[in-house]
Amino acid sequence: MKGHCVTILTQRICFRSGDMAEKRKTKTSSAVKNRYNNRVYGSIVVRIPKETAEAFKEKCIQTGIPQAQVIKKAVEQFLAE
Repeated sequence: MKGHCVTILTQRICFRSGDMAEKRKTKTSSAVKNRYNNRVYGSIVVRIPKETAEAFKEKCIQTGIPQAQVIKKAVEQFLAE
């Protein structure tokens, strides 16, 4: 008998030769991640013209550099002055 797998919500369950082998859950809940992020990180909100925001996002995509990395580097350079 061939094995067969199904995905239910975010969990993948595989059945093989009559036995049931369930993939172990390894995902952390969003609530836990949010609590950690709120405890460890701060946030900075910036309002800029839409055209500037779109150009920034597009350049980040083209160069493969995450948006947050650009902002973090700018803040670190500013603080080092």
